[in-house]
Amino acid sequence: MKRRSFLGLGVAMPAALMTRGAEAQRAGCKALVPATIPLRAAGPVEIAYKAPHGMPNGLAVGTEPGTLWVQDRGTGREVTLIRAADGHVIREIKAEAIGPSGIALDDDGSLWTSDTHGVMLVHFAAADGATLGKYFVPGACRMYVKAGDAPFRRSPLKPAYPGASRAMGDSLPHNEGNDTGSGLGAGRIDPKTDHFWSSTGSAGLLCKGELLIVSNLSARAIFVIHKPTWVVQAVWPTPGSRPLGLCWADAARTSFWSADANLAVLYRYDLATGAIRESVQLPEGSPVLHGCQIVGDQMYFTDDTGWVCRFRMPGGA
Repeated sequence: MKRRSFLGLGVAMPAALMTRGAEAQRAGCKALVPATIPLRAAGPVEIAYKAPHGMPNGLAVGTEPGTLWVQDRGTGREVTLIRAADGHVIREIKAEAIGPSGIALDDDGSLWTSDTHGVMLVHFAAADGATLGKYFVPGACRMYVKAGDAPFRRSPLKPAYPGASRAMGDSLPHNEGNDTGSGLGAGRIDPKTDHFWSSTGSAGLLCKGELLIVSNLSARAIFVIHKPTWVVQAVWPTPGSRPLGLCWADAARTSFWSADANLAVLYRYDLATGAIRESVQLPEGSPVLHGCQIVGDQMYFTDDTGWVCRFRMPGGA
């Protein structure tokens, strides 16, 4: 077993392809992930640099080669265009979203963000952040816990901005999982409650023509939406309970990667059928996958403690 230090934390890096996360994937998701699909090991994970702000989530490719948009989840709601190679800030705007987890560049150069805790999808201008439209999220409700789920992964990394607030805005506390904040036990709310509003919506986003592809945390699914009519074209279940970032796997945009934060696995979906074609397993103890994008032969991803990480993608079949 090799060891590689993540900021001095001495995280173990097993040589074996099948980590505990992958074993959980195979055991609990056989119907979604056939044992015949390739499962590849990611290259060594490098912590590349600090993100522009302390809670980076979404990543999207910029219009200029080698650039990335970084969507921060904090109350500042910053969307920053950076140089992927070294994190140099090119410019910054703000988006009207609460606790956003994803961002996507549309074909016309505009941007979309997932207003995760406002449970909306927000379309906005890349020039100045002006809101162009707001839409409801299909399939949104509360994230739930299911028997056989992989454990919730917390980042092994120290915050890139120690002492900075990690508030996300107007989102309600205790709006995910079994802890309702009542103190009465798992899943329980105060019996006097007349209406309990708690929702978590979309995370990763992709655009292709009139289609918007959205990973939905509460539904544990990926939705394909026809933007002009807002009619859902397809719904594909995800193997894990925490599907976050999405990114295109090929230049023709015929398939895409979906990042599961708890399993530490990337799954490649066929856009035409929704079938999973292959998966890539990150090393045990890696930073936590949030937003993801491929630049060259490197997969860039955010860990929401304030870091941008990357690894070399393994070769395809």
